[in-house]
Amino acid sequence: MDNDSIAEKKYRALLFPKKNEDYKILQRELMIKVVALNIERLKEITLEHGWQERAWIILWHQRGDYGKDTEVLNVFKPIIDKEIEDGKLSRSFWNIFDQFKARMSYTNRGSFKINSKKEVIKD
Repeated sequence: MDNDSIAEKKYRALLFPKKNEDYKILQRELMIKVVALNIERLKEITLEHGWQERAWIILWHQRGDYGKDTEVLNVFKPIIDKEIEDGKLSRSFWNIFDQFKARMSYTNRGSFKINSKKEVIKD
C-alpha cells in the first residue's frame, strides 16, 4: 500500500466512523430518559400555569400515540381541550395531529398544511 492509500483510509475512518452498537444503545437510553424528564417537567408547568405554546414540539413527539389512551396525552389533552373551549388556544390545535393520524393510516410519510403553508413531516 502506498502512503496515499494509508492516509485515505485513516481520514476516511475519522470522517466516517463505524457506529459502536454499545454507544447507540446508550444514546437511545439517554434520549428516552431526557424525554421522560422533559415531559414530567412540562406536566408540572402545565398543571400550574396552563398550556405553554412553545411546548407544542414536546407534544408533537407524542403524535404516534395521538388518539390512544396514554399517560402523556391523558394529562395534556383535557387541559388543552379546556383552553380551546375557553378561547385561549385555536380550535385548530389538534388538526395537525388528526392529519398525521389519518396520513399514517395509509402511508409512512406525508404532507401537512400548517397556516396555509405546505410542510413535509418526515420521521
